[in-house]
Amino acid sequence: MKRVVLDRCQTAFHPCGSARLSKDIEQGVVDPALRVHGVKNLRVIDASVMPVIPDCGIQNQNSVYMVGEKGADLIKAAHKDLY
Repeated sequence: MKRVVLDRCQTAFHPCGSARLSKDIEQGVVDPALRVHGVKNLRVIDASVMPVIPDCGIQNQNSVYMVGEKGADLIKAAHKDLY
């Protein structure tokens, strides 16, 4: 049965929401600065921080690019001595 599930099951959606962004630790995994709640020096910067799949009528790749750009800006701002 496990082999059948692994061979035949797939998602029809881009993975989103598995590390949901939220100010509240009870509602999400990362804070607005994309830092994992309760874990020092760890950020999640990918589509998993989006709480829902964007309804934009096109592939959500642009949304993923935006998250990546914002994440890069946040890291650079946190380490001004390096940039």
